[in-house]
Amino acid sequence: MLGAQLGLQSQLNMPRANDLIIKQQVEYKDPGRSGEEVLWDFSRLKVVNDAYELAYSTPNDTIITGMEHLTQYHYVLQNDSLLLLGFDNPTTHLHNIQPEVLLKFPFQNGDITGSYYYGHGKYGNRLEMDVMGTTQTVADACGMMILPSKDTLKQVLRTHTIKYIAENTVPISDSYYEKLKSPLVISTDSIDRRLATDTVLFVVETFRWYEKGYRYPIFETV
Repeated sequence: MLGAQLGLQSQLNMPRANDLIIKQQVEYKDPGRSGEEVLWDFSRLKVVNDAYELAYSTPNDTIITGMEHLTQYHYVLQNDSLLLLGFDNPTTHLHNIQPEVLLKFPFQNGDITGSYYYGHGKYGNRLEMDVMGTTQTVADACGMMILPSKDTLKQVLRTHTIKYIAENTVPISDSYYEKLKSPLVISTDSIDRRLATDTVLFVVETFRWYEKGYRYPIFETV
């Protein structure tokens, strides 16, 4: 059912400038099991928004920006890794001093990648933000998928990402501008201690399904 060459490549699966994607938001469905020869039947999902846009552009020769829901996400390909540099929207600015590793190319079934990350920014010109944690992505399943359109995709690879987030906000002071001039580097031990002792953590779990011949995920759930 599956070809051995199924996997993600930088030249085929990197975001590309001037691409405009029109997504459909559908009701939630359990992402199913991991492993091989999985069948995902998403044929009966109800559409809740049929015009959700994602547009990519290039502010310079190296950075790719994705605009989605009034938020700009900034990406760069460094060596063989796709990195998230931060994001901006009308209320929030966050710069990842230690970027997140989102994918490593090539990426095939069973591969794992991830990183520690640390970001510094502000919310509404009133609050200073420090955000840190870990992110890990594994290509955990492959198989076939039936889409809401009833189309059947036969060479599907799924990735599973878990991101742990510890966040601290305080009123903006001189320290905010000092960090802009001299960015801090947070050790992995410090991030581990923060994740182990913080009273509140955020966890974001994301599944993405890729079909051979398509640059972007053809389905995702968060």
